[in-house]
Amino acid sequence: PMSPDAADALAALEQSERLLDRERSAVLANMQLPKPMPTRALYRVVSCDWPEEVGALPGADQPVRFRRIRVREQTAGMDGVERDVFLADEWASTPVSVGQSLVLLESGGDGLPVSDEPAVISNAANFVVVHPEVLVRATSVGQSFSCQRRAVLQESASLESSSSVALYGSLLHQLFQDAMQAGNFSVEYLTSRFNELIGAQGESLLGVGKRVEHAQHEFESVLPFLVQWHRTFCQPASRSSPAPKVSFFSPGEE
Repeated sequence: PMSPDAADALAALEQSERLLDRERSAVLANMQLPKPMPTRALYRVVSCDWPEEVGALPGADQPVRFRRIRVREQTAGMDGVERDVFLADEWASTPVSVGQSLVLLESGGDGLPVSDEPAVISNAANFVVVHPEVLVRATSVGQSFSCQRRAVLQESASLESSSSVALYGSLLHQLFQDAMQAGNFSVEYLTSRFNELIGAQGESLLGVGKRVEHAQHEFESVLPFLVQWHRTFCQPASRSSPAPKVSFFSPGEE
């Protein structure tokens, strides 16, 4: 038979579980499921040759500066719906060109309903996102206010944050990964693949103040270890083989 103390403890535990169940049910009842992401129609500019004008637009109390463009809806299932878009106020200076993609948004962030009716983008309502497939950091946008060229250079070459150590580490990681995927750690493959990688990183090398020759000198001391690693862990029978010497330069050029 169960002792009185054990029975009291069991009863207290069951009561605690019932309280927890009620609290859990109350929390779940009050939870609001996240709203599904709104469908945002993708448009492509088909015409933007109209000159900038000053006139009346729907929803405007007085004449405003605007520019007219025509776009075609590109979302799957509704391709081909065209509409005029009036870029008013400061939006009239938005750089757009034929073939460019954009998204039309309401002030709350939802996409404008697909329609053939004209849409007005102004300081009072609605937004247009040009090149929605490109992700730009807020820091870069802020830096572009003072100098657009500086923001572009920092994105392409990472002038402020890059270092040669980080760059060489990324190249080595990519080289090792490619060799593993190819199952080829031969000197010929590593040398050829390294030259391809370093050729694609010309701007990054300039950004950290290095030249291709500097990178080649650094990897001369690393590539033999890659080959030896493969022999040690992937070819047990060849563990006693000496590590090869790799050089990107002819004698006397170093």
